[in-house]
Amino acid sequence: DTYRNFNEIVCRQITDLLSIDNENLILLHDYYFFFVPSLLYSYHLNFSKNKSDNIISVGLFLHSPFPDQELFRRLTFREEIMKSMMNCSVIGFHTFSSSQNFITCCKELLQVECESTLQGDFAISYFGRKVVIYVNNITPEQELIKHEVENNVQFKSIYNSLKKKYNTKYVFVSMDHVQFLFSTFQKIEGYKRFLEELPKEYVSQSVLLIFIKLSYNNFKNENEIIYTKEQV
Repeated sequence: DTYRNFNEIVCRQITDLLSIDNENLILLHDYYFFFVPSLLYSYHLNFSKNKSDNIISVGLFLHSPFPDQELFRRLTFREEIMKSMMNCSVIGFHTFSSSQNFITCCKELLQVECESTLQGDFAISYFGRKVVIYVNNITPEQELIKHEVENNVQFKSIYNSLKKKYNTKYVFVSMDHVQFLFSTFQKIEGYKRFLEELPKEYVSQSVLLIFIKLSYNNFKNENEIIYTKEQV
């Protein structure tokens, strides 16, 4: 109930911003908003009873892995989630395996068919509509990073101070949020194993820097955390 109420709040905020004259493209990110597509579709039906044109197109991109059928079917509201997602025009995944898990769940739970599109993607037929399944990995914005490296005064200051401090050392840098999915502790465990396998003469030359983003809205509260060999 809490999850659904949260999605209803999000839906109301979105509908307040919709245009009545132009088509609206709405892009949702991740599993927080699984019920929003069905809520928006209900709004669309009530809003456009006398209109034939679609005024709402919803896209959903899942940044988290989609579970396989055996795990997903254990969810109490699995069918409600799947039916809501079917109100999207496009559903995106990071990996092919996640998209295949989703398609398998659709076939088993909703008894729908899947076909290939001319663009090489997949499409699921659902009550006369086509829901496109799209796979695309997110990669770093190289031009943006290059621009920041060359022009950002704050970055240059931080870079120069770190270079001066660790001039002859091998430095590993990680930027994380305070979120479970960022696996900060797993990275530290991986660094520990890395040190254990290194020749001893190189251990003292290795440094791990982790920048933790404490605030979700900005980086003003970021802290530099340096793990010594003893701490690791």
